[in-house]
Amino acid sequence: MRIVFLGYHDFGFEALDTLLDGGDEVVRVVTHRDDPKENIYFRSVAKRAEEAGIPWETRESQPTGRLPQILQRIEPDLIVSAYYRRMIPARWLELARFGGVNLHGSLLPKYRGRCPLNWVLIHDEKRTGVTLHRMTAEVDAGDILAARAVDIAPRETAGSLAGKLVGEVRPLLEEVLPRLRQGDLRGTPQVSTEASTFGGRRPEDGRIDWKRTAREVDCLVRAVTRPYPGAWTEVAGRRLLVWVGQEVPETEACGLSRPGLVLAKDGGQFTVQCGTGAYRIEEFEWPDGEISASGVAEGIVLGDGPVLIG
Repeated sequence: MRIVFLGYHDFGFEALDTLLDGGDEVVRVVTHRDDPKENIYFRSVAKRAEEAGIPWETRESQPTGRLPQILQRIEPDLIVSAYYRRMIPARWLELARFGGVNLHGSLLPKYRGRCPLNWVLIHDEKRTGVTLHRMTAEVDAGDILAARAVDIAPRETAGSLAGKLVGEVRPLLEEVLPRLRQGDLRGTPQVSTEASTFGGRRPEDGRIDWKRTAREVDCLVRAVTRPYPGAWTEVAGRRLLVWVGQEVPETEACGLSRPGLVLAKDGGQFTVQCGTGAYRIEEFEWPDGEISASGVAEGIVLGDGPVLIG
């Protein structure tokens, strides 16, 4: 089966590696140029393509019209997408004999769109997974070919959950590839009334709203902690990154104080009042990399005023 592969990140690497190990003929790879502002902690799809001797290019390096020209010339059987950050136009899918399939990091139809891994943690979900679906003109709305679920642990972080999901990519593809090689892309239609869609996230979206419950604050911190940009709050006009923390037991939390008020400081940790309950910040970092708690004192209010970066 002649495949054009579009992918990025560990999800893309694992998917491409599985296709190559399975003996499929990947004739072209399209990936993304690494953003120097992004924490590049994941494996490189481009390097894996180079190792396999497959021609590759980045989406950003070519004119918009180049990819359909490539597809017309190559005449692939299938387009496979995994963690590719652009919508594939329907007219491009028509240039492959069997169309295209996409690997998505949620249990569709829930959490269509961008950053599903982070969103499920923010919303305190208990279960998620990976789904392989047919690509259509609507984002993540095509028939489901296969899916694998994972449980979300009570203290799950973005990094640990990503590891679980990436670990399901190979078995999922190995399960469905025999069908795809026969051109069998029959799947189960998604129930649109059960669908939810979310957009991309920026570092600014990690701002902690102390009026939220302590559980909601904890969910946000775990959802965007390392290797992601991190949750943050303001301390005297400076941005403080919050990497690790936890809810304070109800008996220790004050329910009458102002949200954002530092209730207590114990060495390098401090407890902050939330809208409901309190949250103990255990690991943090200032913009210059300093980890001293000297700038935090009991009785100050976090999250007030403008933020000075640096």
